[in-house]
Amino acid sequence: MPIDLRAELEPSVTRRLDHHLTAAREWMPHDPVPWSLSWDFDSSPWHPGQSRLTGPARTVLTLLLAAEEDLPRRHAALAAVCGDRGAWARWLHRWTAERQRHGLALRDYLLTTRAADPVELERARLAALGAVREEPVRDLARTLAHLTVQETSAAVLYRSVPGVPDCGARLLDLVAGDKELHAAFHRSLLDDALLIDPSRTVAAICAELLTFGPPASGVHDLRRHLDLVLHPLLAHWRLTELTGLDADAVRGLDALGALLDGVRLPAPAAPPLTVGGLL
Repeated sequence: MPIDLRAELEPSVTRRLDHHLTAAREWMPHDPVPWSLSWDFDSSPWHPGQSRLTGPARTVLTLLLAAEEDLPRRHAALAAVCGDRGAWARWLHRWTAERQRHGLALRDYLLTTRAADPVELERARLAALGAVREEPVRDLARTLAHLTVQETSAAVLYRSVPGVPDCGARLLDLVAGDKELHAAFHRSLLDDALLIDPSRTVAAICAELLTFGPPASGVHDLRRHLDLVLHPLLAHWRLTELTGLDADAVRGLDALGALLDGVRLPAPAAPPLTVGGLL
Protein backbone atom coordinates (compact mmCIF):
# COMPACT_ATOMS: atom_id res chain seq x y z
CA MET A 1 0.00 0.00 0.00
CA PRO A 2 1.41 3.44 -0.92
CA ILE A 3 2.59 5.61 1.94
CA ASP A 4 0.16 8.41 2.88
CA LEU A 5 2.81 11.12 2.89
CA ARG A 6 0.44 13.84 4.02
CA ALA A 7 -0.57 11.88 7.14
CA GLU A 8 3.00 10.79 7.84
CA LEU A 9 4.27 14.36 7.66
CA GLU A 10 1.52 15.93 9.78
CA PRO A 11 3.52 15.74 13.04
CA SER A 12 6.46 17.36 11.24
CA VAL A 13 4.22 20.18 10.03
CA THR A 14 3.07 20.83 13.61
CA ARG A 15 6.62 20.85 14.93
CA ARG A 16 8.06 22.95 12.15
CA LEU A 17 5.17 25.43 12.26
CA ASP A 18 5.93 26.02 15.95
CA HIS A 19 9.56 26.64 15.00
CA HIS A 20 8.51 29.01 12.20
CA LEU A 21 6.31 31.06 14.50
CA THR A 22 9.20 31.38 16.95
CA ALA A 23 11.72 32.33 14.27
CA ALA A 24 9.52 34.68 12.23
CA ARG A 25 10.16 38.38 12.67
CA GLU A 26 7.00 40.39 13.29
CA TRP A 27 6.67 43.40 11.02
CA MET A 28 3.78 45.56 9.90
CA PRO A 29 3.15 46.19 6.19
CA HIS A 30 2.63 49.91 6.79
CA ASP A 31 5.92 50.37 8.64
CA PRO A 32 8.52 50.35 5.79
CA VAL A 33 6.32 52.52 3.53
CA PRO A 34 7.45 56.20 3.33
CA TRP A 35 4.03 57.75 3.85
CA SER A 36 5.50 61.23 4.38
CA LEU A 37 6.48 61.29 0.68
CA SER A 38 2.95 60.69 -0.57
CA TRP A 39 0.31 63.04 -1.86
CA ASP A 40 -3.13 62.42 -3.32
CA PHE A 41 -3.70 61.49 -6.94
CA ASP A 42 -6.72 63.79 -7.28
CA SER A 43 -4.71 66.97 -6.98
CA SER A 44 -1.73 65.56 -8.88
CA PRO A 45 -2.48 62.79 -11.39
CA TRP A 46 0.28 60.24 -11.86
CA HIS A 47 2.93 60.59 -14.55
CA PRO A 48 6.25 58.69 -14.94
CA GLY A 49 8.42 61.67 -14.11
CA GLN A 50 7.23 61.65 -10.50
CA SER A 51 8.90 58.33 -9.68
CA ARG A 52 12.03 58.21 -7.52
CA LEU A 53 13.04 54.92 -9.17
CA THR A 54 14.51 54.22 -12.59
CA GLY A 55 12.28 52.73 -15.27
CA PRO A 56 13.90 49.26 -15.10
CA ALA A 57 13.67 49.19 -11.30
CA ARG A 58 9.98 50.08 -11.51
CA THR A 59 9.49 47.20 -13.93
CA VAL A 60 11.20 44.73 -11.59
CA LEU A 61 9.14 45.78 -8.57
CA THR A 62 5.93 45.67 -10.60
CA LEU A 63 6.73 42.10 -11.67
CA LEU A 64 7.37 41.12 -8.08
CA LEU A 65 4.06 42.65 -7.02
CA ALA A 66 2.22 40.73 -9.74
CA ALA A 67 3.69 37.49 -8.38
CA GLU A 68 2.59 38.35 -4.83
CA GLU A 69 -0.94 39.25 -5.88
CA ASP A 70 -1.51 35.90 -7.59
CA LEU A 71 -2.09 34.60 -4.06
CA PRO A 72 -5.77 33.52 -4.33
CA ARG A 73 -4.97 31.13 -7.17
CA ARG A 74 -1.95 29.72 -5.35
CA HIS A 75 -3.84 29.26 -2.09
CA ALA A 76 -6.60 27.33 -3.86
CA ALA A 77 -4.12 25.08 -5.65
CA LEU A 78 -2.23 24.33 -2.42
CA ALA A 79 -5.42 23.71 -0.45
CA ALA A 80 -6.36 21.04 -2.97
CA VAL A 81 -3.11 19.22 -2.16
CA CYS A 82 -2.69 19.93 1.56
CA GLY A 83 -6.34 19.72 2.63
CA ASP A 84 -8.42 22.05 4.77
CA ARG A 85 -7.90 20.52 8.22
CA GLY A 86 -5.23 20.06 10.84
CA ALA A 87 -1.64 21.24 10.83
CA TRP A 88 -1.43 21.45 7.05
CA ALA A 89 -4.32 23.93 6.93
CA ARG A 90 -2.85 25.95 9.82
CA TRP A 91 0.43 26.27 7.95
CA LEU A 92 -1.23 27.11 4.65
CA HIS A 93 -3.28 29.90 6.23
CA ARG A 94 -0.22 31.30 7.98
CA TRP A 95 1.82 31.15 4.77
CA THR A 96 -1.00 32.89 2.90
CA ALA A 97 -1.28 35.66 5.51
CA GLU A 98 2.46 36.35 5.35
CA ARG A 99 2.42 36.30 1.56
CA GLN A 100 -0.48 38.76 1.55
CA ARG A 101 1.56 41.09 3.75
CA HIS A 102 4.24 41.19 1.05
CA GLY A 103 1.78 42.28 -1.60
CA LEU A 104 0.19 44.91 0.64
CA ALA A 105 3.51 46.51 1.55
CA LEU A 106 4.91 46.41 -1.97
CA ARG A 107 1.78 47.95 -3.53
CA ASP A 108 1.72 50.73 -0.93
CA TYR A 109 5.41 51.40 -1.56
CA LEU A 110 4.94 51.65 -5.33
CA LEU A 111 1.99 54.01 -4.96
CA THR A 112 3.48 56.16 -2.21
CA THR A 113 6.70 56.72 -4.15
CA ARG A 114 4.75 57.25 -7.41
CA ALA A 115 6.68 54.36 -8.97
CA ALA A 116 3.60 52.96 -10.74
CA ASP A 117 0.41 54.21 -12.36
CA PRO A 118 -2.33 53.28 -9.83
CA VAL A 119 -4.94 52.84 -12.55
CA GLU A 120 -2.83 50.54 -14.70
CA LEU A 121 -1.64 48.65 -11.64
CA GLU A 122 -5.22 47.86 -10.64
CA ARG A 123 -6.27 46.96 -14.18
CA ALA A 124 -3.34 44.57 -14.44
CA ARG A 125 -4.25 42.97 -11.11
CA LEU A 126 -7.87 42.41 -12.11
CA ALA A 127 -6.87 41.04 -15.51
CA ALA A 128 -4.36 38.61 -14.00
CA LEU A 129 -6.67 37.31 -11.28
CA GLY A 130 -9.66 37.14 -13.63
CA ALA A 131 -7.84 35.07 -16.22
CA VAL A 132 -8.66 31.36 -16.25
CA ARG A 133 -5.42 29.39 -16.20
CA GLU A 134 -5.02 25.69 -15.68
CA GLU A 135 -2.76 24.89 -12.74
CA PRO A 136 -0.43 21.91 -13.16
CA VAL A 137 -1.43 18.95 -11.03
CA ARG A 138 1.26 18.07 -8.48
CA ASP A 139 1.31 15.51 -5.69
CA LEU A 140 2.44 16.51 -2.20
CA ALA A 141 6.14 15.71 -2.64
CA ARG A 142 6.31 17.60 -5.93
CA THR A 143 4.38 20.50 -4.39
CA LEU A 144 6.89 20.77 -1.55
CA ALA A 145 9.76 20.66 -4.02
CA HIS A 146 8.13 23.37 -6.14
CA LEU A 147 7.57 25.63 -3.14
CA THR A 148 11.14 25.14 -1.93
CA VAL A 149 12.61 26.17 -5.27
CA GLN A 150 10.09 28.98 -5.72
CA GLU A 151 10.62 30.54 -2.29
CA THR A 152 14.41 30.19 -2.46
CA SER A 153 14.44 31.90 -5.82
CA ALA A 154 12.12 34.65 -4.58
CA ALA A 155 14.41 35.38 -1.64
CA VAL A 156 17.32 35.74 -4.06
CA LEU A 157 15.28 38.15 -6.19
CA TYR A 158 14.30 40.37 -3.29
CA ARG A 159 17.89 40.52 -2.03
CA SER A 160 19.16 41.40 -5.50
CA VAL A 161 17.44 44.74 -6.13
CA PRO A 162 19.99 47.49 -5.50
CA GLY A 163 19.62 51.17 -6.13
CA VAL A 164 16.42 51.79 -4.18
CA PRO A 165 16.11 54.33 -1.33
CA ASP A 166 16.71 53.18 2.23
CA CYS A 167 13.02 52.65 2.96
CA GLY A 168 12.66 50.51 -0.16
CA ALA A 169 15.74 48.48 0.71
CA ARG A 170 14.31 47.82 4.18
CA LEU A 171 11.04 46.61 2.70
CA LEU A 172 12.84 44.24 0.32
CA ASP A 173 14.93 42.91 3.21
CA LEU A 174 11.83 42.20 5.31
CA VAL A 175 10.12 40.33 2.47
CA ALA A 176 13.29 38.37 1.65
CA GLY A 177 13.55 37.30 5.29
CA ASP A 178 10.04 35.85 5.15
CA LYS A 179 10.80 34.09 1.87
CA GLU A 180 13.88 32.47 3.38
CA LEU A 181 11.84 31.14 6.30
CA HIS A 182 9.17 29.82 3.92
CA ALA A 183 11.84 28.09 1.84
CA ALA A 184 13.38 26.58 4.98
CA PHE A 185 9.97 25.30 6.12
CA HIS A 186 9.22 23.47 2.88
CA ARG A 187 12.80 22.23 2.51
CA SER A 188 12.69 20.79 6.03
CA LEU A 189 9.49 18.89 5.23
CA LEU A 190 11.27 17.41 2.23
CA ASP A 191 14.11 16.40 4.58
CA ASP A 192 11.55 14.44 6.59
CA ALA A 193 9.91 13.03 3.47
CA LEU A 194 13.27 11.70 2.31
CA LEU A 195 13.36 9.57 5.47
CA ILE A 196 9.74 8.40 5.14
CA ASP A 197 9.54 7.70 1.40
CA PRO A 198 12.97 8.34 -0.16
CA SER A 199 12.33 7.09 -3.69
CA ARG A 200 9.12 9.05 -4.17
CA THR A 201 10.67 12.19 -2.70
CA VAL A 202 13.85 11.99 -4.78
CA ALA A 203 11.79 11.48 -7.92
CA ALA A 204 9.67 14.54 -7.05
CA ILE A 205 12.70 16.75 -6.35
CA CYS A 206 14.36 15.69 -9.59
CA ALA A 207 11.18 16.27 -11.58
CA GLU A 208 10.94 19.80 -10.18
CA LEU A 209 14.60 20.65 -10.72
CA LEU A 210 14.41 19.30 -14.26
CA THR A 211 12.00 22.12 -15.10
CA PHE A 212 15.17 24.17 -14.65
CA GLY A 213 15.74 27.82 -15.31
CA PRO A 214 15.25 31.19 -13.64
CA PRO A 215 11.78 32.60 -12.95
CA ALA A 216 9.63 33.54 -15.92
CA SER A 217 9.91 37.19 -14.87
CA GLY A 218 13.49 37.15 -16.14
CA VAL A 219 14.59 39.18 -13.14
CA HIS A 220 17.68 37.07 -12.68
CA ASP A 221 19.63 34.89 -15.06
CA LEU A 222 20.54 31.24 -15.36
CA ARG A 223 23.94 31.65 -13.71
CA ARG A 224 22.44 33.14 -10.56
CA HIS A 225 19.68 30.53 -10.55
CA LEU A 226 22.28 27.77 -10.63
CA ASP A 227 24.68 29.31 -8.13
CA LEU A 228 22.18 30.65 -5.60
CA VAL A 229 19.21 28.31 -5.91
CA LEU A 230 19.78 24.89 -7.46
CA HIS A 231 23.33 24.04 -6.38
CA PRO A 232 22.77 25.01 -2.70
CA LEU A 233 19.62 22.87 -2.58
CA LEU A 234 21.40 19.89 -4.11
CA ALA A 235 24.28 20.33 -1.68
CA HIS A 236 21.79 20.34 1.19
CA TRP A 237 19.95 17.16 0.15
CA ARG A 238 22.98 15.16 -1.14
CA LEU A 239 20.63 13.02 -3.18
CA THR A 240 23.36 11.06 -4.94
CA GLU A 241 24.47 9.62 -1.60
CA LEU A 242 21.13 7.90 -0.98
CA THR A 243 20.93 4.15 -1.51
CA GLY A 244 18.14 1.67 -2.17
CA LEU A 245 16.21 3.99 -4.48
CA ASP A 246 13.72 2.61 -6.97
CA ALA A 247 14.06 2.83 -10.75
CA ASP A 248 12.06 6.07 -11.09
CA ALA A 249 14.23 7.88 -8.57
CA VAL A 250 17.44 6.63 -10.19
CA ARG A 251 16.23 7.73 -13.62
CA GLY A 252 15.42 11.15 -12.20
CA LEU A 253 18.89 11.51 -10.69
CA ASP A 254 20.51 10.41 -13.94
CA ALA A 255 18.46 12.88 -15.96
CA LEU A 256 19.21 15.72 -13.55
CA GLY A 257 22.92 14.93 -13.55
CA ALA A 258 23.01 14.81 -17.35
CA LEU A 259 21.20 18.14 -17.58
CA LEU A 260 23.50 19.90 -15.13
CA ASP A 261 26.60 18.39 -16.73
CA GLY A 262 25.42 19.65 -20.10
CA VAL A 263 24.88 23.25 -19.01
CA ARG A 264 27.41 25.52 -20.66
CA LEU A 265 27.21 29.01 -19.29
CA PRO A 266 28.83 31.85 -21.19
CA ALA A 267 31.54 33.84 -19.50
CA PRO A 268 30.10 36.88 -17.69
CA ALA A 269 29.94 40.05 -19.71
CA ALA A 270 32.06 42.96 -18.59
CA PRO A 271 30.39 44.62 -16.81
CA PRO A 272 27.67 42.00 -15.99
CA LEU A 273 24.34 42.57 -17.69
CA THR A 274 21.81 44.06 -15.31
CA VAL A 275 18.14 44.87 -15.09
CA GLY A 276 17.81 48.12 -13.25
CA GLY A 277 21.12 47.37 -11.55
CA LEU A 278 19.96 43.81 -10.81
CA LEU A 279 22.50 41.09 -11.60
